[in-house]
Amino acid sequence: RYVMALNKFVALAMAVAGYLFAAAMAQDSSLEKGVPSADDVPFGGVSKPVPHERGALPGLETFMDGAVAALREAHTVPGVTVAVVHDGQIALLKGYGYANPARTRPVDPATTLFRPASISKTITWTAVMQLVDQGLLDLDTDVNQYLTQFQIPETYPEPITLRHLLTHTGGFEDGGIGVLFVKNVEDVKPLAEALEATMPARVSPPGVTSVYSNWGTALAGLIVANQSGMDFETYTDRNIFEPLGMTHSTFREPVPEKIISDQSASFGRKGGEDADKGFEYVGNFAPAGGMSTTARDMARFMLAHLGDGSYEGGRILSPETTRLMREPLHRQHEAVNAMLYGFYEQTHNGRFGYGHGGDTIYFHSDMAMLPKEGVGIFVSVNSLPGSSLRTQLVNAFFDHYFPSGEDYPHPMPTPANDEAIDGTDRSYQDYVGAYRTLRRPYTTYEKALFGLTRGDTEIVEAPNGGLIKGGQRYIEESQDIFRSVDNPDDKLVFGRDEEGAVTLLFDKEWAAGASDKLGPLDKVSTHYLILGLGLFLSIGVVVGSLWGAPKWFFMSMGEKVSRGAVFGAALSYLGFVGGSAAASSAGPEELVYTGIPGLMGLLTLSAVSAALAVLAGLFLVPAWSNGYWSLFGRLRHTVVVIVLVAVAWSLHHWNLVGPWNA
Repeated sequence: RYVMALNKFVALAMAVAGYLFAAAMAQDSSLEKGVPSADDVPFGGVSKPVPHERGALPGLETFMDGAVAALREAHTVPGVTVAVVHDGQIALLKGYGYANPARTRPVDPATTLFRPASISKTITWTAVMQLVDQGLLDLDTDVNQYLTQFQIPETYPEPITLRHLLTHTGGFEDGGIGVLFVKNVEDVKPLAEALEATMPARVSPPGVTSVYSNWGTALAGLIVANQSGMDFETYTDRNIFEPLGMTHSTFREPVPEKIISDQSASFGRKGGEDADKGFEYVGNFAPAGGMSTTARDMARFMLAHLGDGSYEGGRILSPETTRLMREPLHRQHEAVNAMLYGFYEQTHNGRFGYGHGGDTIYFHSDMAMLPKEGVGIFVSVNSLPGSSLRTQLVNAFFDHYFPSGEDYPHPMPTPANDEAIDGTDRSYQDYVGAYRTLRRPYTTYEKALFGLTRGDTEIVEAPNGGLIKGGQRYIEESQDIFRSVDNPDDKLVFGRDEEGAVTLLFDKEWAAGASDKLGPLDKVSTHYLILGLGLFLSIGVVVGSLWGAPKWFFMSMGEKVSRGAVFGAALSYLGFVGGSAAASSAGPEELVYTGIPGLMGLLTLSAVSAALAVLAGLFLVPAWSNGYWSLFGRLRHTVVVIVLVAVAWSLHHWNLVGPWNA
């Protein structure tokens, strides 16, 4: 999902470079906590994987210092916090860089609060499994039995259960613009109220396909609160954070007064300088992503899960349930990583792992564990460009200390072997086409924000055999499974319907990643063509109509209605496009917080344009039967009307017609 082969190569190369100039990267010892001087950083063996010896991670601090220094420089990341655990102990806690724009407060891995976003979900699922342990929750009971504030609609015969929420197979659409992240604490509502107000549509039967859902996990948090008799924040304080000694972890927003001064800034750029963009409130979906925590506290949480459910005498789960949470609970396809009990399966150099990632707008985090090797790593960064850094650092760590194991599924391919592997006379047209992730909105205007801005995944046939996605070539490994020529862990896995047609594309690494194959009229490229042509013709219609306004006095009523409807449709569409461009000028970060300014007005304009386009279409019959204008004039008018009707259809397809879609 993150173009793994490129990330791994870049990360390892930067780790090597970091050893050469780690000292040069350190701007100030007070800001680069623990970065050694040049004399303390021996260079040697960095580019070669280190054979894993149980109980030892040789040169760990030196490796991490060099890798982080190089990656911070490459990605312009202000602050990074890292925890590594191994064999039941904390092997490394390290903070790098700074936690405030003035650069006066270094990142402290024990006290500096970062926002791990969706890694919060693993806390929520731990809470759920605690109550399962106690017999207060059952994974296969209809969740409506645990809800007192509202009920989930019975859209499908099958009820939604906690097992479905655990595996993201509840069948909900995605969304949350303007409510998932908010800027002001006044916009955070009580959890039950927020969830009822933002309840997504059920768009597929439960238990079928994993489609990541923040709302579904937040609902599980509400169920924890209902069944425990205390609010979710209090429950996690008492039953997870306190037993594990996670003294700097909380779901409360704002964070408690005693630790609020430890909060890292949310770094963005303003005027070319670092700036604090303010606290990101996630309270409306708190159990899905609202935690604030430190590397030290996450180390304790990892050790509890890698062990028997306890750490330093504090127990959060029984040993049996701790082991159970590492087991597969739902798998999209036999070749795809599974959803576990709230965690998702990961593959690191052929080794079984599990963990979770997380992203707010400004914070990016990853947590990955290898239970067989007894190792875990947590990385979090405090700025927008840090998404690649956390991925590359985690990959570099595993590549260095845990290279390909004996259970690796197949040898690394080389381009020289491609032709021997490929069947170049084989047709791959079944797989060719555009795919769009199932994690998307379906029933509101957010469908357009997601689809039109992100585009589709295009799969094309490679000239020398196999498939190409995003510039990467994949060769057939077995029926419906293709692997990258550069990285055996990177695979394309296709699914078929009951008739045998290819309809789904799975991400092998991402347990909740599935995309459906699109028809020609669903492709984003088709709609770009329609909307772009409509914009071009609308400009011509408006300019031409205004230029030829005097001629309107000599037209019949039928001609005026026909031309007037086209003029009104074109003008309204131009207003919609111009207003949308103005509304989006604030940038994607602001839109995530606030939604689209003037949305009701924009959707009203599009409705007017669509209605007038349909009216113009109805008047095509009298335009031809009564011989309005010349033959060329009627043909030109007809083409314009057809395009405007197509624009209306496209806007309707994206739920952009009418304020009821807001």
